[in-house]
Amino acid sequence: MKGRLMPAPCKFPTGTTGAFTQSGFQVPEKVFLDKATYDAAMKSIVKSCVDVGFWVRLGGIPHVVIGKRKILPQKDWWVWGGRMTHADEDFHATACRKLGEEIGLSLPKDRLPPEPNFLNYYRWADDGSAVMAPMFVVELSKAEVDQLYANLASSPEYSEIAVVNPTQILAKSDQYHGAVVRLTQHIAALS
Repeated sequence: MKGRLMPAPCKFPTGTTGAFTQSGFQVPEKVFLDKATYDAAMKSIVKSCVDVGFWVRLGGIPHVVIGKRKILPQKDWWVWGGRMTHADEDFHATACRKLGEEIGLSLPKDRLPPEPNFLNYYRWADDGSAVMAPMFVVELSKAEVDQLYANLASSPEYSEIAVVNPTQILAKSDQYHGAVVRLTQHIAALS
């Protein structure tokens, strides 16, 4: 199911607030829920994820780099999935951590823009959950794209990678996830 997208551009602070206290009770650093409670929570709260979109310049033309997911959610969709934010992480740390875990790509924080390029908002009517996902857009080198292909066999989340001219995605935008279309529009504007 496609999510709704919020208007771009979007600027917002990326700082942290420190320890949360309410009525003298300090929330423990890590709280683990039993499976039933966790499943219920995931279907009823707004989650924070971080998306990272990639592009590479080939023959002077920016191309979109996308991955085909092999697990839920959005199995078989061409999209880089969201990276769940830990309570002690900023958006940059989440993006860098999950890129290493999901696709074996090691990017330092300074490779990401200082602020996310835009914000995606997805709401699923069937269970009432929603995801707020700031997206960073990052240019990769040809060598980094080659590394993505090399890492594909060990990726727990992606079965394929494609490097696509933006005009091909925009011509068939109804066949792509809204985040990919929005990423592609952003990348197409770079040429």
